[in-house]
Amino acid sequence: MEETPGSNPDKSIFLYIVFFDYLYMDSEKSESKKTDIYVKEKRGFYIHFVIYILVNIAIIAQWYYITGGEGFVWFVTTTVGWGIGIIAHFIAVFVVNKSIK
Repeated sequence: MEETPGSNPDKSIFLYIVFFDYLYMDSEKSESKKTDIYVKEKRGFYIHFVIYILVNIAIIAQWYYITGGEGFVWFVTTTVGWGIGIIAHFIAVFVVNKSIK
């Protein structure tokens, strides 16, 4: 008796299961990798934000120590400039990445 493609249901089911597992595992790894990248990007933003806060506190303290709280408030230029970068980083991580997922 000659076998035609698909005539052995056990073989067809086995091949289907192996192929399905392969596809599923590949997409699972891909999702896991995307999640790992997203977690690293979130961590990077939080580290950036904490450093921004700490450095700006130090800059404000330095300004106050030097000027006694009077005169030109020069720390605002640093705070605003770096703040624009913080906002851009936030948008890149939490807005753009969410739309990709």
